[in-house]
Amino acid sequence: MPIVLGEHIDRSFYELDHRFTVVDEPVHASSRQLIAYWRACEAKGGMRMGRDIPRRAIARLLSQVMILEPFPNWEDAYVRYAGFGTAKFFGRDVTGLLFSAVKAPDRGGTLQQLFVEARDIVAENRCLTRDHRALSAGVEIAHQEVVTFPISSPGGESRWILSAAFDL
Repeated sequence: MPIVLGEHIDRSFYELDHRFTVVDEPVHASSRQLIAYWRACEAKGGMRMGRDIPRRAIARLLSQVMILEPFPNWEDAYVRYAGFGTAKFFGRDVTGLLFSAVKAPDRGGTLQQLFVEARDIVAENRCLTRDHRALSAGVEIAHQEVVTFPISSPGGESRWILSAAFDL
């Protein structure tokens, strides 16, 4: 059993059946806080990695955050930041890896769908909120709210994606 940040990770949630539904408004307080912070940064020219993330204002939320950098143009992406919640989800620390390697094999084309969504979110500069349920043999074992929005790279030359999942 792998140990990440001193905690045993008993299995990857990635191997479960995942169901996503787009929702109009977030219900989780942490989702609302993170989106409000993103909107406040947007009003000042945009959220930027290294300047606005990490910040004390959202420090308690960072364990649930994952940041992806497109490679080369959302055909794949590097995981530039992965909080502990991401390690629990994938069963290991995925920081620095290509997302295609993390999610291999791409069951059901979800990886390509994620990259299409990422391109749209960046192009439209919008936030996407989804209800996520993980099932094992038809039994729900996890329920989360996932928020995803664009941020700028440290130098501001490209747009990345921040995604965070909060348990419901």
